[in-house]
Amino acid sequence: MVIAVTGSKGFIGSHLVKKLKDEGYTILEIDTQNGFNVTNKDHFKGIGKFDCIIHLAGKVSITESYNLAYEYLSHNYMGTLNVLELAKKYNAKFIFASSNIYGHPNYLPIDEGHPYQATNPYTQSKIMGEQLCQVYCTNFGLSCIALRQFNIYGPGMNTSSLIPTILSQVVSGSVKVRDVKPQRDYIFIDDVIEAYVKAIEYDCKGFEAFNIATGKSSSIKDIVKICENRYSKEIEIIDLSEPRKNEIFKIEANIDKAKFNLKWEPRITIEVGIRRLLDNHYNKDIPITSSKKIIQSEKTKNSYIPLSVPSFRGNEWNYVKECLDTEWVSSAGKFVDEFETKISEFTKSKYAVACVNGTAALHVSLLIAGVAPDDEVIVPAITFIAPVNAVHYCNAHPVFMDADKYYNIDANKTIDFILNETEVKTAVLNGNKSVFSFNKKTGRRITAIIPVHVFGNAVWLDDLYKICNDRNIKIIEDATESLGTRYSQGKFKGKHTGTIGELGCISFNGNKIITTGGGGMILTDNKELAVKAKYLTTQAKDDDERFIHNSIGYNYRLTNLLAGLGLAQLEQMQDYLRIKKENYFFYKEEIGNIIGLHLAEVPEYANNNYWMYALQIDQDKYLRDKDELMAFLSKNNIQSRPVWYLNHLQKAYRKYQAYKIEYAEELLKKTLNIPCSVNLSKSDLERVIENLNAK
Repeated sequence: MVIAVTGSKGFIGSHLVKKLKDEGYTILEIDTQNGFNVTNKDHFKGIGKFDCIIHLAGKVSITESYNLAYEYLSHNYMGTLNVLELAKKYNAKFIFASSNIYGHPNYLPIDEGHPYQATNPYTQSKIMGEQLCQVYCTNFGLSCIALRQFNIYGPGMNTSSLIPTILSQVVSGSVKVRDVKPQRDYIFIDDVIEAYVKAIEYDCKGFEAFNIATGKSSSIKDIVKICENRYSKEIEIIDLSEPRKNEIFKIEANIDKAKFNLKWEPRITIEVGIRRLLDNHYNKDIPITSSKKIIQSEKTKNSYIPLSVPSFRGNEWNYVKECLDTEWVSSAGKFVDEFETKISEFTKSKYAVACVNGTAALHVSLLIAGVAPDDEVIVPAITFIAPVNAVHYCNAHPVFMDADKYYNIDANKTIDFILNETEVKTAVLNGNKSVFSFNKKTGRRITAIIPVHVFGNAVWLDDLYKICNDRNIKIIEDATESLGTRYSQGKFKGKHTGTIGELGCISFNGNKIITTGGGGMILTDNKELAVKAKYLTTQAKDDDERFIHNSIGYNYRLTNLLAGLGLAQLEQMQDYLRIKKENYFFYKEEIGNIIGLHLAEVPEYANNNYWMYALQIDQDKYLRDKDELMAFLSKNNIQSRPVWYLNHLQKAYRKYQAYKIEYAEELLKKTLNIPCSVNLSKSDLERVIENLNAK
């Protein structure tokens, strides 16, 4: 689907384009930086066909519009008219970036039926834009959606806006504002972008308008209070008592229509949004004190730096408290359903089934994929032992494969094994004849393979997928470490890890990129498998009232309490991915200057989540071997860990077949994982480098 975006380089546009590209849409950018001026119809002559156009371009300052009324009214009106003509040419959906066009409210909260009132030229231009949309819907059959955005804030917004003005002053201990009285309905940019995605997906007939806000107003005092709590310091507010012309003193939206029709609702509270800006974009060097005492206000020079710990800066406390307040704490509740839905949307998997942990997800996936006792399952030598144990839970047998340079299962050796060490036979399964691969050495049927996306690195599946499909070997992806990793090249470009095979599994363990403390998820596009997964994870319950169980099930469902935690974590996923990537490249550059050390590369064919960083040691050039370095770091209060001991060498699994394992053994000898938490400070990162460089 091709989406055209005007104003694509602006505040909203830059966030939106990135999101839409991540979602797999083809984007046509129309912006002054690309040589387009929406008021000049001639600039549109070379624009090709698209399915939907999002019109963001325009002049946007209320204050400036008083002095430049003609420019605002003519530019925004003619720009919208020209873009509507372009949409009409291709019969494309039109999404209009409107605003709070209601003026002084007759009632609160303001719904979409509230009368319009132009209190300034900017608002008048948005009213005129919506009226143009209605004309084109009525007369030319266009589908138009107006998103009436209230007060948007977030990274990249104009620094002269109110919130950046406040946040840039808090370090001084005082904040000057023109007028302390107004209250606004502030909405974070990520929630706004999600509304655009929902609008693209919405089946609109004619013209519809939606309020995009939070439904809660906040004052300047509220914002300053959040800053005070974050930094444990008092901040003086200096009120200059210079209100704007036609000032409106309280604005609060009713967002029920967007919730019901678009299936959208905001997730980021003003507290969470302001804290994100403070932590990531303003005053980074101010020591932070958490109101929950999670983060110490001052870090000593030798404070402990753990390997990978969670960060709770969002709605975690709110959602967990809601579970406790409502007493919905067990394996049913709204957060379980919503967490499944959001993971499904994030990964683009049709179905997602929440489990108590990643190992349970793997166990159930193997069962519903048809792995039977005495079957064999191909697994990697390098990975956490969970998938191997899950195979054993099914009374099946693992066959171990070597690793490639990304620590993943070696696809080429695996293909070689399937082609040369197995034979195709016909066997009866569930009364039906099917073709299977049988291991020549053991005579056992090979039912499945579990490729693990180790450290977040995507396994190259293009060739392996074909041979497994030809040989009826089910692919069950272990994506427990790769939430957020998507393919950027090859047959599966745009696909999320865990959505290529028959089934995929995610983990939300405490050290993962997002956590529920302990939890997992099964991904599949097969409705029948999703139903089976939910059935088995809920004790195979056939009759809730009479407790009838016709099969053997498992107590594997995730609790509502933990799902609430996971949902809050998922809301911060884009921040976590950005931080992980930034820290990886900081390490990579600095470690590149240390003789004998090297940060392992990530696959060029995927957009990585950079979950865990693998440090590789050349013991001929570096002054310490792996064990010595780990001990040295530990002595200096920095946690590191070796890569997992190879599975085919584990006592419980030494008797099983291992195929040409060589490189995995080399990786084991030279690899350490170093701190990768999302809450690492710059000084933490520098201290890790300092110790790696120490003589």
